[in-house]
Amino acid sequence: MIDIEAYLARLGINNVPHADEDGLAQLIEAHILNVPFENFDIPLGLGIHLETDHLFEKIVTRRRGGYCFELNGLFGFLLDGLGFERHPVMARVWFRGPPATPPLTHTLNIVTIGHTKFMADVGFGGTTARLPVPLYDQAVVEDVDGTVSLRKNDEFGFMLIRETPDGPQNQFSTTGVPAYESDLALGNHYVSTHPGSHFTQMAVGGIFTKDGRVGVTDNMLTTRTGWDQKSSPVETAEDYQAVLTTHFGIDLGEDHRRIFEAFETVDVEK
Repeated sequence: MIDIEAYLARLGINNVPHADEDGLAQLIEAHILNVPFENFDIPLGLGIHLETDHLFEKIVTRRRGGYCFELNGLFGFLLDGLGFERHPVMARVWFRGPPATPPLTHTLNIVTIGHTKFMADVGFGGTTARLPVPLYDQAVVEDVDGTVSLRKNDEFGFMLIRETPDGPQNQFSTTGVPAYESDLALGNHYVSTHPGSHFTQMAVGGIFTKDGRVGVTDNMLTTRTGWDQKSSPVETAEDYQAVLTTHFGIDLGEDHRRIFEAFETVDVEK
């Protein structure tokens, strides 16, 4: 059992949300605005561990972030503690335009409220929905980034689509079938160790803001307001730590130098 009060405080929530759609929306928004998406334990060689106590200590106590298996994993336990009915699912990530069918490398929660199931995702590195998304064909949700919709796909289940200035962009697909602990362990192992996973090739961090998102990929800092985006290189290890602290609230101590030194010679125009 996790410390619900401490977790809610980490999210900046003073009240206990009701186990309804409004409460779920409040939790999702608070989570993505306060807990960063990041993979820094991978380049540091620490690995990604999914034990509940470890996740709570990392994300709540030490105020770190994580990626989907960590963030949506711990978020699921918070939902349990608040009385929501939910189950984890696996998903295929499409937003990078994979040349072949992508593996099941994303996880999120499906929450049942009354007679409706909702996607609840606080751990996606792309332009995820900021609100619960009803799990049915042609569902549409409007948030500050625009329109998100679901389309039923005969082969891959439900496809989450984000409307962008460049047109519709597939984000991920899921069948909605409950995932087992072994499924999550296998997906996490692939994402955190396989040479084909982009999480083993780069250091990434990101967090949503009220009107956009801030992200860092290796030594490139990107700030998005609406759909206007600006990018600039991070020149020194000291500047890199300042980025982590200022935007993500993360202090890696001297470990930030180990990460920065691994990519400081990377071409910033890549």
